[in-house]
Amino acid sequence: MIRKYTAYPVLLTGRYPVPELPELHIRDLNAVDFTDFFKKCWQLPLRALSKKLGAPAGAAKTDGPESARSFEDLARRLHRAFGGNYRALEFFDELHTQRGEAVFGTLERLDALEHTKTEVLRRMSENLVFGELLALLTPEESEALSLLARFRTPVLPMALGMQRDHRDLSPALDRLADLTLAERSTGHGAGATRYYVMPLVKDLLAEAGLSEAPFSEKMAGDYHRYVVNEKISADALTDLAEAFEWYYAASAEEDVNEVGDRLCQYFYDIQQFQLSLNYGLRTEEICKEKTGGRVLSKVGTVLQIFGYMDASLKYSEKALKWYKKAGNRQGEGTLLNNISQIYSAKGDYDTALDFLQQSLKITQEIGDRKGEGTTLNNISQIYDAKGDYDTALGYLQQSLKIRQEIGDRKGEGTTLNNIGQIYSAKGDYDTALGYLQQSLKI
Repeated sequence: MIRKYTAYPVLLTGRYPVPELPELHIRDLNAVDFTDFFKKCWQLPLRALSKKLGAPAGAAKTDGPESARSFEDLARRLHRAFGGNYRALEFFDELHTQRGEAVFGTLERLDALEHTKTEVLRRMSENLVFGELLALLTPEESEALSLLARFRTPVLPMALGMQRDHRDLSPALDRLADLTLAERSTGHGAGATRYYVMPLVKDLLAEAGLSEAPFSEKMAGDYHRYVVNEKISADALTDLAEAFEWYYAASAEEDVNEVGDRLCQYFYDIQQFQLSLNYGLRTEEICKEKTGGRVLSKVGTVLQIFGYMDASLKYSEKALKWYKKAGNRQGEGTLLNNISQIYSAKGDYDTALDFLQQSLKITQEIGDRKGEGTTLNNISQIYDAKGDYDTALGYLQQSLKIRQEIGDRKGEGTTLNNIGQIYSAKGDYDTALGYLQQSLKI
């Protein structure tokens, strides 16, 4: 049979060209045609300019056909200057709102630009209007804009305040939003308006050479962690990840350790192992020998899942050393158990048993009944792999008893299943079925 494939068009959107895909047909979504651009002009307060433009000498200024034609001429001049870019038009409109008829000087400077529809022209015209808009800012508003532009996600005003001894910069942020230099993000509850700077404005700020205000990456991390801990975050995971990135950039060891541990554990729990590994390794990169035991342990476990046994053993041994130094006996018992699984996967059953016996001793000494049940179950699996089914059954019965006593239903189901597998291997299928039916019920 000949399989026929249907070709479907794919639309990729992005801010920059992709040199690796030269065959793509590029369409600038910012450059709209004149009809749509004119409609946008008509919706803005720019219409008031039509009364001042193009009327014949001595004629009364009205809102009639002559005025409409004059406004169309204005729209065409702006469309030509901005290459059809809506954002630049919004900057110009705001400049008109702030400066009134003085904006004609800006219009004349736009007309003086060479009239070729190129990206260079559009950037020149954008920068010209943008620069005049920046000139309207007070020093405090300029400082607030510089600070806000450093953040990658919408933030509460306190994010900027924490950078400046908790000064209230809310009025400056509202002014920036009114001037279209910043955006408001609402819908997160009363009083929870967040602010951010669009990528285009960030690019224009860089080109305009706005001096950057002093900025603390450590304080930025503190803000993101605070909104997570106080449960006022709009997206806790995003804020926690942002906190990590700022702490990482600041090489703040203690903070990277704490936030990295949380992210490493979170992604491990939802089985996003690559992300868990990423945060674990980056945490170690900053913290080195001060890296927390749980991070090292999770890195070791993920590496084992990925099949890198030697690397897994290396990190598990680091974690074991950390738990021993910290006097954390439960963590030590867990790591001994984990290390045994690595040796078991490598086929070194005797070494695996040795680590399991050490783990079993610790769990019994500290009264960790759940850990004891798990370790007994794991010991049975080693004897099963060695073909010693009777010894394996003995350990499984001990594990089953503990798990039933402490109400560990999930563990009980696992052990019953394992007992069934042992009887199956011995050829006693009726007994195996009995245990498997019990496991299935649980």
